Amino acid sequence: MAVVLVTGQLLTDEVWAPQVPALRERHELVFADHTRDDTIAGMAERLLSAAPERFDLVAQAMGGFVAFEVMRRQPERVRSVALLATLAPNDGPAQTERRQGYIRLVESGNFEGVVEERSPILNHPARREDEPLLSVVRRMAAQTGPDTFLRQQRAIMGRADSRPPFRRSPARP
Repeated sequence: MAVVLVTGQLLTDEVWAPQVPALRERHELVFADHTRDDTIAGMAERLLSAAPERFDLVAQAMGGFVAFEVMRRQPERVRSVALLATLAPNDGPAQTERRQGYIRLVESGNFEGVVEERSPILNHPARREDEPLLSVVRRMAAQTGPDTFLRQQRAIMGRADSRPPFRRSPARP
């Protein structure tokens, strides 16, 4: 069975490196490309066009937004979903303003400043001062680059609220 992996914003497939050896023993791995589209829908369509007919989906952070969209579009293709550190609701006004601030900073040439502000958020609180780990995050962010970051930021800002289709039904007696 194939496993499709989709990372979060500013991250590359390197984020999955610790899991790849074990997963490759039993699964075909497909790494989703979330670098070329400026909508979550576009990212989901790209993932679906690259994925096999049936697959397991593992999504982290922004990748979870893509996973929700995949599930809206073609749920019959997804055997299972693992969502890591993601959110179902779309952004409220405060989050949108924060993201617009990041866009302004990047457009004014301060991508590195945004990376430095975002890097600690991408790590577990116990590891936010872990310099070797932060250097990996910085490297992935540099590989992502400002243009891709802007596309990702705009995609996130325009994403759908994913709560309604996934609400639990009341328990039946």
